[in-house]
Order: sequence, then structure tokens, then C-alpha cells
Amino acid sequence: FPVTQSQIDGWKADAQAGGTLTGLNLGNNASVTIGPKKINGNIDIGNSATLILTGTVWVTGIINLGNNATIRLDPATYGAFSGLFITDQWVDLGNSAVLKGSGQPGSYLMLISMFGPGDAIDIGNSATGAIFYAPNGIIDIGNNLSLKEATGRGMRTGNNTTITYESGLENINFYSGPG
Repeated sequence: FPVTQSQIDGWKADAQAGGTLTGLNLGNNASVTIGPKKINGNIDIGNSATLILTGTVWVTGIINLGNNATIRLDPATYGAFSGLFITDQWVDLGNSAVLKGSGQPGSYLMLISMFGPGDAIDIGNSATGAIFYAPNGIIDIGNNLSLKEATGRGMRTGNNTTITYESGLENINFYSGPG
């Protein structure tokens, strides 16, 4: 796999250096900005809610995104750099969930699940995305998806799914840790 365990451990240390929270529950239509941060427990992001990342976030529990929920990188923090959202458990992305970089070309959000074996990342129908990485588990890709990149121990794809590996993804620059 292209990302080493030592790289992931370094990113987790960067997140932990920003402090620790116990769980995060973001209600429907709410918005919150966090990072860098370690979150002990689960993250639940309600329908149409927005989580804005200002640094690497490491979650020890499950990540649940409601329908139309968004996780994005803060443009002022990241600029053209990419960012990381890591969990030790699995991820369930609701239908039409959006995960994105800062909005500048070359900026991506990389979602890493260390869970496995079994389903590590479940991507709902019509979700749009980021870079999905599950070295120990399966990425279950819903219907009508167009992904930038997905790497996992295994993948299941739904109807009308496209994975388009953009040239240059191997040279992404990540901003990690406190500024």
C-alpha cells in the first residue's frame, strides 16, 4: 500500500497534539470547525450538517455522516494543500455526502479507515468525494458515484460507479498538525 503505518502514526500524533475531545455529535443543518484534534469515541454528523477541518482529525470510533452532510478543508488553513481525516473504526457515508478539499486545485481530503477485515468505508449513493484509503478492509462504493481515488484491501462497486485516478495524485502535499 502507498501509505505506510509510520506515516499514519505520524498523522495521528499531529492530531493528538491539538488536544482531545470525547465524541462529537453534530445535529442536522449544524456546522462546526475543528482540528487538529483527536476524538475519543464516535462522530455523528447529521443530515445537511457541515464539519470544517483546520487540521488533521483522528477518530478512535465510528464515523457516521447523514444524508447531504459535508466534510471539507478550511480554505484559509489549507490553501492548495490536502488534509487528513483518520479513524480506527469504520465509516458510513450517507447518500449525497460530500467530502472535499479547500476548493483550490490540488487540495483533497483523504479519508483513512484502519478498520478490517470487513467493510471499512461504506459510501452511500451519489456521495462525492475525496481520496478513500482502507488498507485493512473493504470499500463499499454505492450507486452513481464518481470518485477521485480509492485504495483498499478490497472493493465492492455499485451501478454506474466510476473511479478516475487523476494524474499527480501520487505527489499530493499534506498539511498536518498545528500551524
